[in-house]
Order: sequence, then C-alpha cells, then structure tokens
Amino acid sequence: MFLLPALAVWMGFRFQGTGRFSWKYFIWGLMACALGFLVNMIIFKVAVSGNSPLFANFIYTLYGIVRGGGGYTLIYREHPEIFTFTKPEQVTHVLNIVVQSMRSDPGLFIQGVIRAYTGFLDPGRNYGMFGFVNPGEEYIYALHDYGNVVFYRWVRYGLALLCSIGFLHKVIRQKNERLLVILIWAGILLSVMFVPPGDADRMRAYATSIPFIVWFPSSGLHILINHFKIFHQKISEKCPPSELLKWTATVLVLVTFLTPLLVSWLAKKPVLPEASCPDGQSSYYINIRKGSYIVIHKNLPKESTHLPDIGHNTFNLNIHNLPDSSMVSFLDTVPANNLLTVTINRATSNLHWFFIPVDLLERIEGDYFTCGQLKAKAGLPISPVMITYVEKLE
Repeated sequence: MFLLPALAVWMGFRFQGTGRFSWKYFIWGLMACALGFLVNMIIFKVAVSGNSPLFANFIYTLYGIVRGGGGYTLIYREHPEIFTFTKPEQVTHVLNIVVQSMRSDPGLFIQGVIRAYTGFLDPGRNYGMFGFVNPGEEYIYALHDYGNVVFYRWVRYGLALLCSIGFLHKVIRQKNERLLVILIWAGILLSVMFVPPGDADRMRAYATSIPFIVWFPSSGLHILINHFKIFHQKISEKCPPSELLKWTATVLVLVTFLTPLLVSWLAKKPVLPEASCPDGQSSYYINIRKGSYIVIHKNLPKESTHLPDIGHNTFNLNIHNLPDSSMVSFLDTVPANNLLTVTINRATSNLHWFFIPVDLLERIEGDYFTCGQLKAKAGLPISPVMITYVEKLE
C-alpha cells in the first residue's frame, strides 16, 4: 500500500540533481503509482459485471483491525445481516460500524495493529513476512503432515536470519543503498497495519513487496558466500542492463493489462439449449473444471486424501475451521458421495454452491444442464442448490 509511494520519495532524493530533493521525479513516481491504479480501475469497470465497488473487501479487513485483529471474516460472525445487503450497501454499512467502533473503543484498534505486526514479523507463522514459503493450507489440513510444516517453518527462520544480515549490511556498509532500504521497509511496515498478513492469503496482497522482501535474504546469502569463500570466484550482486529484460517486462505489462480487456470484448454469450425441469425445481447451466470442485467420499482414509477427493469425516472436521457458523451448520448436513463446487449459473450469471450426487456424473469435468432445488440462504453469502438431475452438454 505504501511501498510504491515510498519508492517515489526515494526517486526524489536519488535524482535530486543540484538541489536537495527533486520534486519533478517525485511527482513522476507518484504519477506512475496512480497510473497503475487507474489502469486497474478501468479494467475492473470494463471486465467485471455487476455493481461491486473497487477494493470493497478492504473494508472487512479494516473492521477486523479496529475490532482487535479478528481478521476480515469477523464481520460475518458479528454482523451476519450484511449478507442481506448489496455490495455498495455493505461497504457503507460496515464503514459506519468501523467509525463507531473506533470512537467507542480505540484500544481495540491498537490491539489489532499490534497483532498485525506480531504476525508479520514472526517467521514461525504461515502468514508472516515469509508466508509465501509454506506447503499450502490445503496440504496441511488434508494430510496432517505436520513434519513438513516444521520443515517450512525452519526455512522461514533461515530466511529471517539472512534477511537481517542483508538489511544490516546495506544500512551500515552500503551508504548508496541506505536510504532506499530504509524507505522500502518504512513503506512495507506502514502497510502492515492496514493489510494484516493473516488476511493476505499467503502474502498475495503483498505481491508488490515480495520481490523487495526476497532481496534482503538473497543479499544476506551473497554476503555469507563471499565472506566464507564458498566458491572460488567472487559473486557479484550487479546485474548488467539487458535489452531482453526491458522487452520482456514491456510484453509482460501489455499482456497483463490487455488480456482481461480482450477476453471481455471478444467473449460471446453462450447459446444454451432449451430444457425444462420438474415443478418445484429450476434449471442451471454449469461448467465444472479441474480445480473448481471437491468430491466428498463416504469412506476414504485420511492418509489417502488428495484433493479433489476428501473423506466425509475429514471434510466435517475441516469445515469447523471456517469463520462463518451458518456455513458450518449447513455444510454439516451435506451427505457423503457428493460433488461440491462453487460456480455460476451460465443462464443468469448468479453464483451458487452446487451439491451434485456423484452417481449422476459419468465424467466429472465438462458443461452440464442440471435441475435442482434452491435452498434458503439461512445467513449464507451464496445460495446453495441441491442437484437432482444432470445432463452433459456436447
């Protein structure tokens, strides 16, 4: 959040010319930051359907912070009524609650900030500064291989040690990089209080910061290798400029920005065959693809669990880690031998949970016409549908 503006400040000092600070380069840096947000906003408005506000989920994270660091899911537990609102209404409603909470108990906000920094700076946690180095939550919960978890934890401790060596070396010995290093960490650490690592989905929200975070343990490793003369030839940190690198970066930026727009402009609305369902049921046209579903088996040993296949007992055990009690209560009632997927009804673009008995499917992946019964939400953010009929579409 604050890393890019911090780099703009560094540009002002680094390219100061004859003065003490170059406002020209500082403004150019801020304009580059603003351009990224502007392009993202344009893509969001063009490619995203509905009236969902940009960065709407951030308000849930902010609520978790001002309530003591309970995470972005805390709003679902304390205010389940938000499920009845539209996205813009949710943002306004939660923002009012956040302001009231800050006024009534600012101490909880301080507690939330402390928890965010504790989580970020502790390398032993899966969701810390090096949280992108872990075996994956689905691996941990499915296989319960905690020995592997301990291994990754020690890897993160090693990275933290190398990071400290790299940071101290650059601050103390490399004066030309000292200001850059200080501003990088100032930008990252200022961001932590607004984006707690526990809400960052394995540091996904810190995608801009990760290359800089990795820079320091890499530098620390480089220092140790040269100090102890592990290799006969000294390794240089310098990377010569490359035309290939410039062109690769240009192509990557263009592909990243243009691909969503091209998909939105060129995509055609699917032509769906007409079909009917029995009274009391509705029709749903769905697409099931690899990685979008799980299959809940009645009898599957824990050691044989490998997603998408999961045993009923393992499934019931793990759903109790979910933050939403209404969702836990509903999923507790799902019988074994069902396929569970979250996807859209292609006829209406509405998102649903779909529960499909596996004996109705000859092959799992593909396009389907289905009939099913829409269940009451009962506080759930997404309406569940119990499928009773499946027909594969060619």
